[in-house]
Amino acid sequence: MPLLEAFASVLAQEDFLGGSAAKWYTHSPNYAKDKTPNKLLDYFFMTGHVRIVNSDVRQGDAIPISDHMPLVASFSFDK
Repeated sequence: MPLLEAFASVLAQEDFLGGSAAKWYTHSPNYAKDKTPNKLLDYFFMTGHVRIVNSDVRQGDAIPISDHMPLVASFSFDK
């Protein structure tokens, strides 16, 4: 929580506290037969000079490869 309060982040609190939180889950259990992502473990944190253009978690085809789903984001930078 201290990092979320101090820095802008991907994912922002409003993304993962709302009704669509599951689309942001970045971890799936290796040991389970159903490897559906079930936790949010991965974030990007940035200073105020960086703006998020878009962000997403690549689930789907990434699920069989690893227990962590790739967090993908594009940023712009203030001059």
